[in-house]
Amino acid sequence: PVLNFIKVAYRYGGTYTWNRKPFAADIQVGNTIQNTNTQNITANVNFVSLYTRIPFLNKLLNPNAAAPKTAQTMNRLDPKKREMTLADTLKSKKENPFKNILQLVGQTLLMLKNASLTYQLNGGQALPNFLPSSQYLGLDPEVNHAPGIKFISGIYDSELLQKSISNQWISLNPVQTSPYLENSGKTLNYRASIEPHKSLRIDLNGVYTLSRSKSSYILFDSTYSLNNGYRTNISPVETGNFNISTLMLGRSFKETGDALSSVLFNDFLNERDNAARFLSEQNPYSKGIDTIPGTGRAYYDGYTPNQQDVLLYAFYKAYTGTEISSYSTRSIFPKLPLPGWTLNFDGLGQIPAFQKYFRGIGLRHGYRSTYSIGSFNNDLLFNSDSMLQNRRYQVSVVSGTAELNPNFISYYNINTVVFSENFEPLIRLDFQFKDPKWTFNTEMKRNKTIALNPKSIQIIETRGQEFVVGFGYKHPKLKIGKWMIMGRPLESPLTTRMDLSYRKNITIIRDISSANSMPSAGTNIWSLRSSADYQITDMITLRLFYDWTSNTPQTSAAFPTSNTNGGFSLRINFQ
Repeated sequence: PVLNFIKVAYRYGGTYTWNRKPFAADIQVGNTIQNTNTQNITANVNFVSLYTRIPFLNKLLNPNAAAPKTAQTMNRLDPKKREMTLADTLKSKKENPFKNILQLVGQTLLMLKNASLTYQLNGGQALPNFLPSSQYLGLDPEVNHAPGIKFISGIYDSELLQKSISNQWISLNPVQTSPYLENSGKTLNYRASIEPHKSLRIDLNGVYTLSRSKSSYILFDSTYSLNNGYRTNISPVETGNFNISTLMLGRSFKETGDALSSVLFNDFLNERDNAARFLSEQNPYSKGIDTIPGTGRAYYDGYTPNQQDVLLYAFYKAYTGTEISSYSTRSIFPKLPLPGWTLNFDGLGQIPAFQKYFRGIGLRHGYRSTYSIGSFNNDLLFNSDSMLQNRRYQVSVVSGTAELNPNFISYYNINTVVFSENFEPLIRLDFQFKDPKWTFNTEMKRNKTIALNPKSIQIIETRGQEFVVGFGYKHPKLKIGKWMIMGRPLESPLTTRMDLSYRKNITIIRDISSANSMPSAGTNIWSLRSSADYQITDMITLRLFYDWTSNTPQTSAAFPTSNTNGGFSLRINFQ
């Protein structure tokens, strides 16, 4: 009971599969075993329940929580005590002018109302050419109960490969067509609700997702004296994807109105020198600072301004203002998911100047930003031990007659890294008039996508901004002529709605090598959406609608278009 404001649940699921080899296959071909596992941890904390359990916090949160004495209680007191109680009550009212301030302070200090977390782990292994059979619960008691309780339970067994080699559970096959596989993934989601004031609510949420798949081949070589003749980790391949919620808010409003001129892009270009210096200092195989022959320009050995590790470090630093912790060629993923939020505030309607005209005014704001690597795989030219960054490839940049020293090979091959930022909405106001027939709302949205392509050495940036104005009117009872439905006059509410919006999109290609920006696409969009709903009966609703959209391109690569759509629909609800 003491901790019942906390709810924690854990769930585990595992599978084991043993696939027999073909009956006609010789002894060099074995069976295939595979397992998978899923672990889920969920936690919910109700802080309001915690606060009410602690008298001091409960009193701070609810200064007026103590109920006043009732009339019956007062009557049971003798006259002198009754007068003293009444006097104390009046005195307390006079001596407590700051109770509203106290309540506000209490609500601010205890503004965290609830929080939840979901953490999921996925994993699995697959081993080909496995010789033992499957008898009891998938184990082979004749071969030391291979592959083991741990593996058949779905749990990742880090010693599986070495045990199979030591006990010769793998066939003596010098030609392998199926790889040994290891899959892993982790997903973290968290949410929190904050109420600094009863009219203000903020919902936070963050996400982290990383999945990997590793594969390699196991070959038998009779001339190999180690590992019983088995060569492992042949042609290792690692693939995966990554996504994390992050925060770009501190840098978002540094941009000017001119899309071609980007402050953040210039910061990114300048940050590459800092990134190259950092990576050079971390790598003992780098010779440090050097000079480009014939130009006098300094650079760092193995890390020219367009080397992939340099670009990723500078890209994240320039557009978020923060660094990736413990960054290296193998550690390119941010570790801490930062929250996005949704803010709702209805306190504007309580201002006396607005109460004369409005029943309520709602304000809404939302922000979400993510950093994602759609797909990555390891570079097979990287050092075979997959640890040291000491192998290089040639750089195509030439200064005079002398080439730069070759760049270090990055551990990962990455096609695209994307920042996505959305203000949905940046601000939205909903007005409820004194006359309930009318409603009005206005909204502004902003979104931005920035994609870095390390292979083509360019950034593609797409910006969008939208303004929306909406009106609504509800006629409580609209009678249509002398029409009769089921012997009654046709008289029902009519709800109308009209939204007018303007959206501006533009896409810019920013060449990193030349530091030039060029628009590649863009559109100005006007749209009008209107509708009218009329309830004919309890089961039938008639809807009339009219939509119009006009697209005006910002480049000569496209031409203006206009679309109109209108009509009616009948919705029938069967009960």
